[in-house]
Amino acid sequence: MLGYSFKRARLSIKHLRNQEQFDKQQFEINELIELHKQGYLDVYFGDESHFGLTPNLPCTWQHKDKPLLLPASKSKSLSVLGLMTTCCKLYSKTFDQTINSDIAIEFMGRFC
Repeated sequence: MLGYSFKRARLSIKHLRNQEQFDKQQFEINELIELHKQGYLDVYFGDESHFGLTPNLPCTWQHKDKPLLLPASKSKSLSVLGLMTTCCKLYSKTFDQTINSDIAIEFMGRFC
């Protein structure tokens, strides 16, 4: 129709990157993926994420004279560090603390 769709907006840091360096690294990654496809090496992509354990609150039907009040408290958080191949082979570990370089190095040591 008009070329529009209703989607959630996304945050981006694309405007901060060095495009020449990005293109060079993208080329190198593609070369490694090609070697992976040929069986010469395994390529894993790594990422870390942090999750709060307090769920999002839903909208709900409530009586205007008696609102539904859910107890609030500060919750623990969960961190996940993982490595995955393009074939979805996954190696991951969860942590109940923030992931720092010592934890990442130990994780990689166990992986290797």
